[in-house]
Amino acid sequence: MSAADLGRVASSRESIPPSTTVTADEDLLGRVYAVDVKAPFFLARVIASRMRNSRSNPS
Repeated sequence: MSAADLGRVASSRESIPPSTTVTADEDLLGRVYAVDVKAPFFLARVIASRMRNSRSNPS
């Protein structure tokens, strides 16, 4: 996942309409899960990779 992808995911949070447990459908749940669970995971993976690379290639 690239930085541009992460930006799109972060900005997509704004497009999730307010809902309740009763009114949320499968599509909404999938979008919320993608933003709130998947995005932080992939962001952490990108950051960890860059930190690892910076240790092996110090400036």
